[in-house]
Amino acid sequence: MSGARKLLYIMRGFLCVIIALGISKLAYLNLIWISTPFDSVFRQLPEWAMKLVCALAFLLVYNSLVHFLTLYDREGRDNFLSQKREIEFPRELLHIIKSPVFILETVSALFTVTVLSPLGAISEIVGVFYIDTEPSRLVEIILPLAIFLPLFFLFGLFTRYDLRRYFIRLAITDSLSVLESKFKMALRIFAIFLLYPTVFPYAPLLVYVALTFVNIFVSLSALLTALGLILAIVFLIALTVFIAYLRAIRARLRFVKGLAHIASERGFELSEVRHPVSSFFRPHEGVSFTLTRGKERFDCRFLSCVWRGAPLYFTSDRHAYILHRLGTKNHHISLNHNLNWHFTSEGVKIVLVSTLPKRTLAIAQNGSTRPLDPGDKIWDAVLYDPDTMLAAIDRDCLGRTN
Repeated sequence: MSGARKLLYIMRGFLCVIIALGISKLAYLNLIWISTPFDSVFRQLPEWAMKLVCALAFLLVYNSLVHFLTLYDREGRDNFLSQKREIEFPRELLHIIKSPVFILETVSALFTVTVLSPLGAISEIVGVFYIDTEPSRLVEIILPLAIFLPLFFLFGLFTRYDLRRYFIRLAITDSLSVLESKFKMALRIFAIFLLYPTVFPYAPLLVYVALTFVNIFVSLSALLTALGLILAIVFLIALTVFIAYLRAIRARLRFVKGLAHIASERGFELSEVRHPVSSFFRPHEGVSFTLTRGKERFDCRFLSCVWRGAPLYFTSDRHAYILHRLGTKNHHISLNHNLNWHFTSEGVKIVLVSTLPKRTLAIAQNGSTRPLDPGDKIWDAVLYDPDTMLAAIDRDCLGRTN
């Protein structure tokens, strides 16, 4: 990286903080202005809430600026895409932290915040915690640093992670040209520089709604005690997981029962069905069961999935993974559950996925994806879900591909 390029990234980190600070102050002043009239809905808004809006605006505008600059940094984007590697959540975070761009921008931004704090430029956050008492000079300096330094670091880190996933998705679908749209770029600039100072001050209305839910939460905690409420939440999560696994296991056992019946009707000899339940909890190598009829032989391997909403990707004739997402569709953390579906066969190889996710895809070496349906061929095997396999046996077309 050239010296000029390094200076550019240092200046970007500095300007992100300065611009975010300026816009947050404008939002704060606008909130004071709209709360002044006697009939304003914000008339009784406490001062700490106004300062909280300013602090949140500072953080969110900084995040939006980092997002904007990273999104339209063509050189950085091309350098990343040229590496052609899979995105895995913890490993990719390390790649980002070690990258010169992240180091230069983030260190510059954090240094700027550190300089601003003793000057009192970001002191609004102190007023959120000290309402009726006067903080000491040390608190006025340390508290903003303790809050903003780690948050700026984390926001910058996860914003870049989210964008790297976005770049890969655009590259796979050959849609990188959308980043050349001047109109969309202008809309993002408009949102940052105009909507934040004019619209964001109305955020307390959302805070009021959130406080209503907090009051309900507090009421529940008073009834159940804090420990009881935590245990109730843990119980609900565990119950959801238990029900999902129970449904998947019951469906697997119904399939095994139906398989034995229809195989007998169609003249197939069914071997022992190995690990129909335990395969949901730990991997088992080899063939799960075999169907034979005369010279016909079908070796089948269970591939166990529980969540229909978690996409399944086949990446080679050995490996696949289930993609778990924590967050929204466009903003989330991805966790891969790796699977090894390889097995040897003396006949037709069948991969039986249950429960089959709504999105099942094969990934080619060039990164392109192909959606898979029951009956499709993947490498040297045929993909089925339980219902389709039973139907194929019944129609005497097992092993035929789409």
